[in-house]
Amino acid sequence: MPHDKAALLEEFDQEGFLIFDDVLDADLIAEASDHVTWLAKKNPDKRPEQLGHTLMTHDPFWVRLVSDDRLLDIAEMFIGPDIALFASHYISKPARTGMPVLWHQDGSYWPLEPMEVVTLWLAVDDSTPENGCMRVIPGTQKSK
Repeated sequence: MPHDKAALLEEFDQEGFLIFDDVLDADLIAEASDHVTWLAKKNPDKRPEQLGHTLMTHDPFWVRLVSDDRLLDIAEMFIGPDIALFASHYISKPARTGMPVLWHQDGSYWPLEPMEVVTLWLAVDDSTPENGCMRVIPGTQKSK
């Protein structure tokens, strides 16, 4: 993948997504994984995929994670320096169990105008076709 900003923005415009590898260090990823496990144990009455928007204001680890300069630098590349977090959630479930995540466009859930937003998706486990990884259809963001 090209590393200069203009090439990244062009690829994003064409494909509708980018993959950034090795943005966060292994220790922080492991801490995030441990935190997901801790949250699930702390909230046994909730399905793990329902741990959501309260993380933004009630979870110091989550606030620290999403405030990481490495993630903010990526977001800033696409939407500029005026960044506000308005939604967050963990999708924490074993493959083929729990609530399915169907094909969708994130923006359809957000009542924002203009739609100058970015989603940062972080996998804390290996994400493979065998365990139900995220899939995208390149270029479909341009469809009407």
